[in-house]
Amino acid sequence: MASASPDNIKEWRFPKGEFIQNLSGHNSILNSLAANADNVLVSGGMFSLLCIICFLDSKIIFSG
Repeated sequence: MASASPDNIKEWRFPKGEFIQNLSGHNSILNSLAANADNVLVSGGMFSLLCIICFLDSKIIFSG
């Protein structure tokens, strides 16, 4: 599970709601966040910033 905060994406483990880590890649306010069945997380931020992250290993696939 992931949630957006003003400067990064937070990863959580459920069902206990334990915080795992902050995912970097954004330096602006996040406007949208989506994940798919292939464990790819896509986020959109201010100034047309798009970030694609592999949720399995937290690697940034694309940021721009």
